[in-house]
Amino acid sequence: VESASRDAKHMDARKVAVVTPADTDTALRLVRELRFLFGELPIVARATTASSARSIRGWKAEPIVPGQPEDVILMNLPLGATVLQALGCPEKDAEAVVNSIRHDLLLRENQARLKNGS
Repeated sequence: VESASRDAKHMDARKVAVVTPADTDTALRLVRELRFLFGELPIVARATTASSARSIRGWKAEPIVPGQPEDVILMNLPLGATVLQALGCPEKDAEAVVNSIRHDLLLRENQARLKNGS
């Protein structure tokens, strides 16, 4: 994983940083580096446990704990909603986008189950 400081020069148009490594130590290291480099930059980071969420929050970042780890797309929807809001999208609009995607995914999943007889 590349260091956040190495890519700092590319952050001129920064509005939000999104940290998504599945490895807790790597995610926390990146959050820490980003916080040092970009003091007030909103940071959203994936947390896999309550403990990692507390650690991320300790660095003034927003932890996102996926609710359904068995489905990668559904798992990332809360992350997407948080990023949309950090970019200026009103909360109700961000949630509407997420709910629409969730609805479409679940509908497709149910149709596939019916087709396969499960």
